[in-house]
Amino acid sequence: MLGWLAWLITTPVFAAEPASEQRLDEVAERGAHVMPFDLEKTVHIFSKTDTGGIPAGDCER
Repeated sequence: MLGWLAWLITTPVFAAEPASEQRLDEVAERGAHVMPFDLEKTVHIFSKTDTGGIPAGDCER
């Protein structure tokens, strides 16, 4: 148990870098082709899970 705790404490944590403005623009452009609503006028809310997220109800307008 002590060995596992030592490993956990010394294991480096890697954070994802923020997306660039260019990448955000690309995502918005692609999303406009597949989403049947205005992305600028909607709010998406997700419930967090261990592997990502699940949409929490309907989109708000």
